[in-house]
Amino acid sequence: MTYEQRDPDECRPLLSGGKLPLSAANTMNYLGSCLGESNWVANHYELVNILDPRCRFGWDEIFAPQTAVVYSDGSLSAEGAAGYGYAIHMDGLTVLSGNGRLGPAEVFDDEAKGTLEGLRAALNLPSPARIVACLDNLAVATCLRGMPADSSQREFLELQALAAEHGATEIRWIPGHTNIPGNEQADALAKAGTSPPDPVDALRKLAYLRKVARRRPKNGV
Repeated sequence: MTYEQRDPDECRPLLSGGKLPLSAANTMNYLGSCLGESNWVANHYELVNILDPRCRFGWDEIFAPQTAVVYSDGSLSAEGAAGYGYAIHMDGLTVLSGNGRLGPAEVFDDEAKGTLEGLRAALNLPSPARIVACLDNLAVATCLRGMPADSSQREFLELQALAAEHGATEIRWIPGHTNIPGNEQADALAKAGTSPPDPVDALRKLAYLRKVARRRPKNGV
């Protein structure tokens, strides 16, 4: 897969796979299908991130009508406060959004929680034909689509169960901080979610405990 630089006034990229070029007109549709495959994304990470944001920017348009697109994100403040946020788009409009605070956790946990809460909210919409969860953390997206991680395992398992129950649900990785509006919206909500105090009954996430353990000085050193 190669990327060909276009003239400055041509915002859409031209891709080619082997000897078969993909015209600028159908590039977005092709990328839309490829970005749903974790292995493809991992192998073409640099390609995805050099695309002009204007090229990615009919992102909502690649989904069929009445598709609930759930954008989610997590954030960790300078003081270590963990927050999550989500924004749900349907037919190019924001129909729901939300955010919240976690207890001691890492961004990995925030992302998982944001996706779970976004999916829960999407399932309460009037019969969405399809739900697509988009997040910019490849590790979390991979766990959601396969073997759950041990940190935030309850969130992963619940999300997988809800997705299986609904049926028409997909998890997609998207590049972060590339002006995809839903992703930027979720990022801002996640940052705002770090402001409230810790939930009273919050449990420490395993990823957080591991970080604390790594920072402790070892005996005899």
